[in-house]
Amino acid sequence: MNNKILKKDCIFLDVDVKSRDEAFSFIADQALNMKLITNKEALIKGFKNRELEGTTGFEDGFAIPHAKIKEATKPACLIIKLKKAIDWNSMDKKPTQYLFALIIPEGKADEHMSMLSDIATKLMFSDFKNAIINAKTHLEIIKAFDLEGEKLKPLKNNEKVIKVVGISACPTGVAHTYMARTALLKAGENLGWSVKIETQGQKGQEFKLTDKEIEEADVVFLAIDITIDKTRFIGKKVYQVSTKKTLRYAEEELKKSLEEAHIYSSNNSKNDFKTETTKKQKQSWVQHLMSGISYMIPFIVFAGLTSAIIAGAANAAGVNLSNKASLQGFWIFAWHLNEFANIGFSVMFAISGAYIANSIAGRAAIAPAFILVMIGNNPHLVWQGYFQNVMVQQMGPNGEWINGSINDVMQPLNIFGAVIFGLSVGYTIKWINTKWKINQYIQPIMPIIIIPVFLTLIFAILYMFTFGPIIGIAIGYLYTGILSIEKSGVGMILVGLILGLLSGVDMGGPINKIASFGATAMIPIDGGLAMGCSAAAFAVAPLGAGLATMVFGKTFKNDKEMGINATILGFMGVSESAIPFAIKYKWAAIIPNIICSGIAGLLAGAFMVQGHVGAWGGPIIAVFAGVTDSSGNFIGILWYLIAISAGTFVHIILFRILVEVQVKGTKGTSLKSIFKKTKKIEKEKTTKKFVEKL
Repeated sequence: MNNKILKKDCIFLDVDVKSRDEAFSFIADQALNMKLITNKEALIKGFKNRELEGTTGFEDGFAIPHAKIKEATKPACLIIKLKKAIDWNSMDKKPTQYLFALIIPEGKADEHMSMLSDIATKLMFSDFKNAIINAKTHLEIIKAFDLEGEKLKPLKNNEKVIKVVGISACPTGVAHTYMARTALLKAGENLGWSVKIETQGQKGQEFKLTDKEIEEADVVFLAIDITIDKTRFIGKKVYQVSTKKTLRYAEEELKKSLEEAHIYSSNNSKNDFKTETTKKQKQSWVQHLMSGISYMIPFIVFAGLTSAIIAGAANAAGVNLSNKASLQGFWIFAWHLNEFANIGFSVMFAISGAYIANSIAGRAAIAPAFILVMIGNNPHLVWQGYFQNVMVQQMGPNGEWINGSINDVMQPLNIFGAVIFGLSVGYTIKWINTKWKINQYIQPIMPIIIIPVFLTLIFAILYMFTFGPIIGIAIGYLYTGILSIEKSGVGMILVGLILGLLSGVDMGGPINKIASFGATAMIPIDGGLAMGCSAAAFAVAPLGAGLATMVFGKTFKNDKEMGINATILGFMGVSESAIPFAIKYKWAAIIPNIICSGIAGLLAGAFMVQGHVGAWGGPIIAVFAGVTDSSGNFIGILWYLIAISAGTFVHIILFRILVEVQVKGTKGTSLKSIFKKTKKIEKEKTTKKFVEKL
């Protein structure tokens, strides 16, 4: 490292801090004293923002917090040996004791990258780490940076050497990128292989691979967390894994690459016919569902908001948009705009199904899944000969029970169609890709002719003439049952409570998503009553935790920035912003998250609030008129905000109480004792203001 940057004054030994935030504060204090920065808070914020992108805590107790800010006056590296190790959310989940804090002025990107890559590389060598761990003085630490690291052993000329080339790249393009490269080089040395790794980081391409090196390589090893251009590797055996896994199991992954790599072909980017090992092949079916739903959200947001605004305005004006013949002037335009919005509703589930399949098997699966979901959403396309003479009791258009053909019970599959066809098409194509031996002359037309045409026809015929009627009727009875519950006396209160509780369990996790997607699936059936409950519940956990840091500033004095972030994102309906509180306070945060989300859902159900924007919630959708009451009136916005406010208010109080219990234990804890300090502080503030006026 540059000796002008590494100085004795920048090394601190036996520093006593209890948390990562305290460590950041200590570093900022020292940097300000040494005039390395002009603003302490800016540096702390820079460190925290970097941690949000991914932990800077590596293995064996080392961390490299770094920040590039305009308030920095010159590049600096502060080295801190802590008296006791602290939690840093490190890669190996072990506490951290040795910090290399980098402070870089904006516009000094090259110097930033050089310092980071230098330290990250040295941390891969045991002699350097041991020197830092055993150092007792400032001078010993400085000398540790003069160590050259273990030398790679030269290979014997008469040995047949396995040649590996590859690329390392991470989202930020900093530490993980360079450390993965070093880990692979060391693993190659241990195995006696020739390994050359190109890095694609913030500094661009370094250690660039030549065409000759790629041509001679036995395998291409990609240690990447981002999408890169793989055109250079067409025709080569390619193996892909994350940088994190490479760092921990470099030697093992290198060995696996020879056995599990697949030929990378020109007709794929995400899937291949006998192609690369990708992370998507290891994803669970739940992750594939998440991927598909994420593509659907923009469609439902557009359609839901647009139609809700138009319908609400029409109800307020007493206009019936369903009767086009009676419309005049502006309302004719509004009718056309509403029809335009309905396009989003008509394709949103097909989009979701298409991208569920795409997540599993790549772009060849998009067209078949899209078309099949559209078929599933049109019950009239299903052959109805099986049950045409079967008469049953069923719910009429106005909620009354009537006698009719069981075929009339059949309903569009909606989200169920997206899941059924997305998964079945995706895994079928993946099976074809990985298990079939396809002639090399047929491979190029598989994704553009054979799969879109023949696979789609086979699935469509099977659905329309065999299991389609059964699934359609089963879905119809499911919808009827749910509607019956919602229309009963306490039905929506119960539905709202259940959806609210589920929404608060894991803050954007799988259980939260089950509630979200279930409510979204019901929008075409119940007009958004279930979605209104989920939408209200989504915001409670982050808003409650975030506002608690402001109301009880003394209790949450170290969580102010986290609280601001949670409050803003909570307003936007992002439940995940409550996760940092759950990690820090555990049950003290999780209990109010669940209970108070349930309260919000219950109240939204009691008020019969309709949410018109699927898989999304929070106050933000009320701002854009995304909620109404069950009659389509905008008064529903008020009921919706009351439900959120009530849940949030209870959350603030309950969170404060449970944190106090967590910190001090239950002995001697009461509501009176918990809030005594708060009242005392407020009294002191009032007295101080009175004295100042005198």
